[in-house]
Amino acid sequence: MSKTKLFFLTTIILSATIIFFSCKKKKDDPIPVPVGIPTAVGTLVGFSNSLSIDASGGTITSVDGRLEIIIPANALSAATNISIQPITNQTPAGAGVAYRLTPDGQQFSQPVTLRFHYDTTDVLGTDIHALGIAFQKSDNIWYSFIHKQLDSSAGTLSISTTHFTDWSLYKDIEILPFRQSIPVNTNLSLKVMRVDTTDASDDLMALGVQREYEDRSRLTWTANGVKGGFFSDGFVYPPDNSISTIYTSPGDVTAISENPVLVTAEVSIPGASKYFATSHVKVLNGGYHVDVVLKCTALFMNYCYVNYTDHADFMVTMNDDNSIASVSSLNNVAGHIDTIIQFPPCISTPLNNGNLLQINSVDALPQQDKLTLILYSNFITPDLSVNCNGSGAWTQVSVTDPRTYYMPEFDLDGNAYVIEFEASPTEKVIVTVTPQ
Repeated sequence: MSKTKLFFLTTIILSATIIFFSCKKKKDDPIPVPVGIPTAVGTLVGFSNSLSIDASGGTITSVDGRLEIIIPANALSAATNISIQPITNQTPAGAGVAYRLTPDGQQFSQPVTLRFHYDTTDVLGTDIHALGIAFQKSDNIWYSFIHKQLDSSAGTLSISTTHFTDWSLYKDIEILPFRQSIPVNTNLSLKVMRVDTTDASDDLMALGVQREYEDRSRLTWTANGVKGGFFSDGFVYPPDNSISTIYTSPGDVTAISENPVLVTAEVSIPGASKYFATSHVKVLNGGYHVDVVLKCTALFMNYCYVNYTDHADFMVTMNDDNSIASVSSLNNVAGHIDTIIQFPPCISTPLNNGNLLQINSVDALPQQDKLTLILYSNFITPDLSVNCNGSGAWTQVSVTDPRTYYMPEFDLDGNAYVIEFEASPTEKVIVTVTPQ
């Protein structure tokens, strides 16, 4: 039976069981303990890597270098084709892609080592000690190992196992959002999330849903290392009757000791070490300043080539959750003619600079903390004085040609960007995005 069919069958049986026991529940029954929740099965993404390994043992690494399988001698009795295939991550609070190890269900005579190489994206919003390794059983529930080997200097997390299935990293504790840009004098709601787990059995815990951590007494909040924050860096406090926490940005970015501000939740878990989950909050004075430079070689009516530089600038302001963008302060700057290539016997002289980049309007399209800009402009050539064969000068009037420039998207993470792209074989656009 396929994993997908088994997932739906398991879900039906679990739902029927819940309904049955719900009907028999008494008023004074205790609150049910957390249970593992079946999830969908991951689908294939990216490229697989395969290697034949025999009784002498060997090592295979995923194509992205993120997962390493170390098979010792005598773990296999015969040559076996071992494969690592990236899949979509269905683990609760999964980090990065998951991996399907095949042959599925392969059993080993000796424990093999699965070594995950985590990076900065895997630990965004969490503590490296809160990273876990989980695998999906045939019941489609994910199970996590209690005992794991963390090497923080090498950036690896490892476990030992004797079987193959789907494997993944996940975040036991996570702060959301883990990265955000907000204006000055703005409130940002922050939540500490934790994955439900069952009691340990044979070094394993079944994973349930990720939910907001409700015990506020076990959370201590700081902003740039100061408990509760300070005037210069902003304040962080849990409001009454809420399990979420509010960070309020300061009124002036120039006094901030570190920007992005590190808003950190110290989480004290009973029976475990303290975890430190940090959100990186970039505080902006007024959004983003966008400067657009156009460099082109323009042919003017077969009389001459003009190498030209022109630019415009404007402001983009985002709302609190980066879902709405507004454009203001659009300013078209007069262009500059760099060089002229004449076509004898005609001599052409510009009578003005024209404006090859005359931006009329801008569409700002945010999506998932990224922004795409569409520039609607006119391509306006300069007026030319043309004299051919000394027969007397005449004026070639400027020509207006509509242009639309589609900028590549950039991250709304409070960082500066320089984006270059070719609008045509003769037009190069350079965009500088600077947080304010």
